[in-house]
Amino acid sequence: MTSRRSRRRGTGRILLSLALVLLLVGGHVWGIDLGDVQVTLQSHRYYPTEDLTHFVYRVVSPSKPSAQFFVLGNGTCVTQDIVDAAASSPFEWVDEPFRGLRFESTKKNEKFDLWLVGQWNIGIVDVALLLGDPDADPETLVGEMEGSHCGPVGISIAVVSGGNPSFPAIDGPGTFAGVETTLLRVTSSTLGWTVSHALEFDIPASAWQETVARVLEVLYDAYEPSDGTTDIGVSYALVVNEEDFIGLPEGEYVISITFTAAEN
Repeated sequence: MTSRRSRRRGTGRILLSLALVLLLVGGHVWGIDLGDVQVTLQSHRYYPTEDLTHFVYRVVSPSKPSAQFFVLGNGTCVTQDIVDAAASSPFEWVDEPFRGLRFESTKKNEKFDLWLVGQWNIGIVDVALLLGDPDADPETLVGEMEGSHCGPVGISIAVVSGGNPSFPAIDGPGTFAGVETTLLRVTSSTLGWTVSHALEFDIPASAWQETVARVLEVLYDAYEPSDGTTDIGVSYALVVNEEDFIGLPEGEYVISITFTAAEN
């Protein structure tokens, strides 16, 4: 094992690169099953420089497609001048089965982008799938999930900046700081909440997941869990010892970090 490690280090760099994918969860699960179709709020992010909020929905069908149209409900506070139609996926305003935006689904696995002017929290909204011609009495499946919310919400979390952190290639033992830090924004109507995270891994087949989890440090700046808006800085580090390379073969590593804000 020692000779193998020496040969590797003799090349000058160990080709071990790591990228982080950030996911966010508020107080609810961001998805719903309607029939055999899964609808997920894949991401919710506010961009302060442009003053825009980006919602990404994904509709996954077992066939191509099971649902012909996806309808996302909006409150009366979401008006035509609030929706950035040029940046969003093509849609139509509808009043049935409820007021909202109707997107046509043409693929088995399809992503829909919605851009709103201003900073928007998430709350529960109506969603529907239309199976068939919307002008000819289609089968309609209706449910509730997260979306742009007009009223007060319990708690939500968003990435303000640093949504694509990564690390340099690892060239031996040591501590390696992440190239980018992340700024999380928690909006809460209550006191006493916490932020936590969970990890998922896409790593080489011969890598050891427990080793990858051990060497990764997710570091939160101090914060006060108050009502209103709270910004939290998050930094990352890899602390790699010589013996860790047994479980860290050369290759590309992607770790998904799900941040959760929840009331105590």
